[in-house]
Amino acid sequence: MNLKEEILSYYSARYPYVYVITFEEDRVISALSEITNSQHISFEIWSASSQNNHITREEPVLSVLSLLEQAASEEKKRFILLKDFHIFIGHPVVMRMMRDIAHILASKGSMVVISSPVLEIPQELSKDIAIIDLPLPTYSELREVFNRVLVERSTIFPEEFVETIIRASRGLTLVEAYRVFNRALAKGGDYRLDDIDLVIEEKKKIIRKYDMLDYIEPEEDISSVGGLFELKKWLTEREKAFSDEARKFGLPAPKGLLLLGVQGCGKSLMAKSIANMWKLPLLRLDMASLYTADRTPEEALRNAIKVAGSLEPVVLWIDEIEKGLSGVKDEKESSTSRSFGMFVTWMQEKKEAVFVVATANNVTNLPPELLRKGRFDEIFFVDLPDVHERNEIFRIHLGKRGRNPDDYNIEAFVNMTEHFSGAEIEQIIIAALFKAFSEKRELTDRDIEIAIRETVPLYETYEENIKELRDWASSRTRFATVSSALLDMFKKN
Repeated sequence: MNLKEEILSYYSARYPYVYVITFEEDRVISALSEITNSQHISFEIWSASSQNNHITREEPVLSVLSLLEQAASEEKKRFILLKDFHIFIGHPVVMRMMRDIAHILASKGSMVVISSPVLEIPQELSKDIAIIDLPLPTYSELREVFNRVLVERSTIFPEEFVETIIRASRGLTLVEAYRVFNRALAKGGDYRLDDIDLVIEEKKKIIRKYDMLDYIEPEEDISSVGGLFELKKWLTEREKAFSDEARKFGLPAPKGLLLLGVQGCGKSLMAKSIANMWKLPLLRLDMASLYTADRTPEEALRNAIKVAGSLEPVVLWIDEIEKGLSGVKDEKESSTSRSFGMFVTWMQEKKEAVFVVATANNVTNLPPELLRKGRFDEIFFVDLPDVHERNEIFRIHLGKRGRNPDDYNIEAFVNMTEHFSGAEIEQIIIAALFKAFSEKRELTDRDIEIAIRETVPLYETYEENIKELRDWASSRTRFATVSSALLDMFKKN
């Protein structure tokens, strides 16, 4: 259902007020113009800065009060668009008048539409206002803008690349897309294939305006992650899950993963690797920034979800999700609990191909609702690496730094690093390389052994916490790696 159809459905249901959450006023104006022209209804636009208000030199509140009073008293049907009215809707006189005339507007077939990027509704008006969260433009809407730019610039673009450049602009508003397309052409000459990269770069910059979202270039692939064989197998089985063939086969798009476990054991690295493995864009949602933004946490989260959905298929990475949800259990009516409620509802019901990878180190702060079936496809526990995983991790980090792992005594290193995390093993290799470099010689086994002895693993400090985490996960999650004993048994056979 597009915006025009949605507004018409509320109009038919006799709603007096509709609140459209959007930055794109032009799309709202266009939809309302089509409705009022086809229905032969008067259409007026009000804004605080307009010079066409009925009382041009008086306060905006007086101006809008006069407009609302006139709409209620006249017999003719009318649509009124109030731009950025969230600033004034909480005024006690405005709120009271809107309540007083609600039934009058509905009975005579008039409607007031509020357009604003910020949702602000007084409790007193909550039963009279329908809310429309306007999604970002569809492929076809962006294609129309692209075609308009081609006509305005009297230029051409190879048809075989049209779909690529339109899809590259997903996530932008119509105005942003219009500017990006024009900027690509402003370089001179006709559109070229490398203009697609320019569109992608511009989109990244625009997405960064949403301070709770980061557009990340995932350099790591699945081979950068040591161990976690069960998790890798699960991901491999779903590698084509976002394809049209999967939909035709009857499969739903995967919802996401919750990765619980010990700090430094590859949860964040796996999130980046999934995006690379599946060849999908990667967005990182900073839950903590939801509470530092200028807008409310609910608004910030709603915008983040909207942007992520417009980029589908996409991987949405939420690192250390428990930090953004602390207080949910204790503060039932707080911004945190409302944001959490919005998030879990979206996870349960989302239709967009947004694969959420949430990571957490501390399960005690996670609300039980998040762990309920249907929120995530699977919950994996990521433990400290076992002997087989440590072997692979040493080999990966030596190989990444230009060394042949077979030249080193990996087995000895593995035996010395029981209870070490993958991140700690990486730092051991780096510390050993620094020592060898400072002495102007090649890396040796002894350098690595010294670095191991000088490293105090996290396990030494948080042994009890890690054991508690393992106990909790043993009956509630799926383990991300195969049991070492099981692997050894297969090797012997």
